[in-house]
Amino acid sequence: MQVAPKLTIFHLDGERGLRGGEKQLLYLASGLTNRGHKNIVVCKRNSDLAKEAKRFNLKTIELPLLGEWDLYSAFKLRGILKNYPQSIVHSHAAHAALTAFWASRNLPVYRVAHRRINFPVSSRLSYQLKYDSADCVLTVSQNLYDQMAEQARGGANIRFIPSAIYMGKLKLLYDGIELTKFDIGKPNDKLKEKLLLKPGTKILINVGALTPQKDQSTLLKAIAILKTQTPADCVFKLLIVGEGPLQNALIQEAEALGIESDVQFLGFRKDIPNLLAISDIFVLSSTAEGFCNALLEAMAAGLPIAATLVGGNEEIVINNETGLIVPPKDPKALANALRELLMDPVRTKAYGASGKNRVQQFSVKNMVENIESIYFELVKSPK
Repeated sequence: MQVAPKLTIFHLDGERGLRGGEKQLLYLASGLTNRGHKNIVVCKRNSDLAKEAKRFNLKTIELPLLGEWDLYSAFKLRGILKNYPQSIVHSHAAHAALTAFWASRNLPVYRVAHRRINFPVSSRLSYQLKYDSADCVLTVSQNLYDQMAEQARGGANIRFIPSAIYMGKLKLLYDGIELTKFDIGKPNDKLKEKLLLKPGTKILINVGALTPQKDQSTLLKAIAILKTQTPADCVFKLLIVGEGPLQNALIQEAEALGIESDVQFLGFRKDIPNLLAISDIFVLSSTAEGFCNALLEAMAAGLPIAATLVGGNEEIVINNETGLIVPPKDPKALANALRELLMDPVRTKAYGASGKNRVQQFSVKNMVENIESIYFELVKSPK
């Protein structure tokens, strides 16, 4: 019986924060470490990813990573890669893909480029350097796969591996999510008290950066409409969890719409599983998504979903089965979906249970095994 080779993988991400893509990197690197491979996280100096990678006991290389044309960082990494022939350089963010190109060009290493954002690549040259030249391109949704395949030239090796959800103690596991982390049992009444949520209040929750892509502005407009559509005894509150450049503008918009008492902006929180546990409905108003980790986490917590028909959302949420899908930038449609969920608790409960069952397929274990098999395919042909 032939024993599979042990691999060395450099995971490259130059983002400063710790969002969905960075979490997926950590799940993958930890899962591969558990399977006997050597994993090195190449990240921005003093970034949240650097700190979290160390908490995961992963080896890190911290570089300035000032952007995709930071040739200093690229050539520092290149000097390291020269000592690791036949290794894999896996870029996990769009800017990192170009850094990986400069660092690995003409070296005997394999380059994998992960595409997680649902925007066309900015130019033909950018696509060629970042993706056409890679040994393999991974996308996190079928929608994104189709988009990348349309832009590709020649025999591009593009694969679709969904994101995953991390659910347990680090036994690591479709961008993947490990389930027990979000399966935390009964809601916490003390947390409700801290948030000044009155008994009987239905809690809607949105988790995401306060950016144009997440379009919480449409969500606020939907809440204003929803107030006029529900009876007086249907009391609800929207929790918006996240931070970003639009925070002040969104707070001002809520005031202008007269819904400031119906919305709480919670900012950045580390207790998202607990917030999901006290919530009744998860709502996503994005205008663009790759494969939204927040949807996976909400489904793992047993929440019904109201989400927009963009990117990979309909690959996660099954309309009229795990939630309701509406057009983007349509406050009336989103308000109608939320009203349906609020007014039909039996249906809402069924959607939540169905979503919790569906999310099992998006395990980190599956994601790690699928990407590992792609790595093994690549290294069969020595560089």
